[in-house]
Amino acid sequence: MIRNCDIADINEQLKENLEGFIEKHGGDYYYNDIANIIRRFRENLLNACGQLYGAKLVNGDNEFNNSIFVGGADFDCIIHHKDKKVLTEIKTSKNNTTIKNLRQLLTYALLYDPELDFFEIDSIGFYHSRSGSFRYIDIDNTILNVFPGFKSVTDARKSFINAISK
Repeated sequence: MIRNCDIADINEQLKENLEGFIEKHGGDYYYNDIANIIRRFRENLLNACGQLYGAKLVNGDNEFNNSIFVGGADFDCIIHHKDKKVLTEIKTSKNNTTIKNLRQLLTYALLYDPELDFFEIDSIGFYHSRSGSFRYIDIDNTILNVFPGFKSVTDARKSFINAISK
């Protein structure tokens, strides 16, 4: 829906496509909130000063091959930004990012298997939809800094999968 409508038409598109759901969850207030989130995302993609300028949303709502070991782990999207492939969690909450959110992304980084998963990632990050903030960090450096006892990211991933698959 985001790709197929002009910024000016977002409210009408939302009304047409989500009318019953929106009424159940707050009516006009709810669809205005969603429309503003979509509008901000589109504006950030198109604005040369926006944090998402030039980014491409390349994979959405998918899961890792290793997610079977944790009862399912689906991620929001992968955003290609500059030379990075960022596994991105989209946060719509007005609350600050928590340690739980960071642990979720770190778990995703450990579940990722470059040989079995059909997508590539090299960074993990958050897109905060209400502010338009997009922040990400390198996976390899993060894993090695958080788990300094491992000599490589591959060793950390193997140890993690071994521990959760028992």
